[in-house]
Amino acid sequence: MTKIFQKNIDYFKKYINVEDVIPKIHTFENEYNKYKEIKSILIYEASNYAVDPKVTIAIPTLSRYDILTELLDVLDGQNGNIRYQIIIVDNCGKQNKEYINFVKQLSAYTNICIKYYINEINIGMIGNWNRCVELSRTPFVSFVHDDDLVDYNYITEINECLTKLIKRDIKFGIIKVKYKKFSTKKEFDSITIKSKKHNSKMIELSHKDLFLIGYPVSNPPTCGMIINKEALIKCGGFTECAFPSSDFLLGFQMFRNNFKIYETNDILGFYRISVNESLRGDIARKFCIMDSFLMSYFGELYKSNNFIYNLWYKNWIYSHAKILIREKEIENIREVDVLEKLNRKFLCKIEIYAYKIFKKIYEQLMKLRSFY
Repeated sequence: MTKIFQKNIDYFKKYINVEDVIPKIHTFENEYNKYKEIKSILIYEASNYAVDPKVTIAIPTLSRYDILTELLDVLDGQNGNIRYQIIIVDNCGKQNKEYINFVKQLSAYTNICIKYYINEINIGMIGNWNRCVELSRTPFVSFVHDDDLVDYNYITEINECLTKLIKRDIKFGIIKVKYKKFSTKKEFDSITIKSKKHNSKMIELSHKDLFLIGYPVSNPPTCGMIINKEALIKCGGFTECAFPSSDFLLGFQMFRNNFKIYETNDILGFYRISVNESLRGDIARKFCIMDSFLMSYFGELYKSNNFIYNLWYKNWIYSHAKILIREKEIENIREVDVLEKLNRKFLCKIEIYAYKIFKKIYEQLMKLRSFY
């Protein structure tokens, strides 16, 4: 362990429980036993046409029924006749009766197979992600948060992607769905075309993509990201002590277990920003610290402490800090700049310009990896 990295660890200990996170990274400890005493109660079930589905679309929620119905409308209108199941796991707790009116609306969705559960008590966001995996009965799980949407051709194209990987017997962990940001359902309707043709192509991602240009090897478990359930269980599930960056950690854990990660060429997911919790100042601060720690730790493991990585890392920290400044969580960007704590110099304009050119070239070269 380098001296610089040890200083970095000492800094992070002020904000997060490093002693909890590091062992989890190395042991892949099972996260599913944490809330095994807390039951998920099946409130509604409609099998409709789905027999022996291949994919479960898992929707973790906390009583956000208005926007959840927008998602169900899109899923109910999917093109194609691929078999899939939807499970909704509501963290509302059995004392909350607001879900009763929502359940009455579910019978209107006649084209989709739905199971709706409520947890006896709130088991937290990460706990609910893992519960969704436990309740699924298919080899592949698609995560879509209650406020996000997917393309009308989503299930058809994802099925084609899965078929390609299965036929080639490829050991994969994640199919990352390329997504676009939106604010309202009206905006979604204006940017998606129901009859649009798709090509079902993918590219394979590498941990080097993250260290060189900050290209995420896994996006949040939403927007239709597909996870191989067997691979996720081997990785221990989503790690709660790494909140709010449990999804960020998962990508690294997949690589360390030799599972491949792919990304769709087509935009199939839509990430709603108008009600997104990650824009809150307190959450942004947690993201900044935990993501910085994980990047520093894995940078040390992969020996990626190089010039290009440092250029990207500085820019990435700044993007997080801008949210904190806007939310008045901090006054100065240096407060969260880990590199500055290690006495590294600010980027000059020439370096930033050169890095942006490098990033554009790198992203263009990534497209040559298309997997058919």
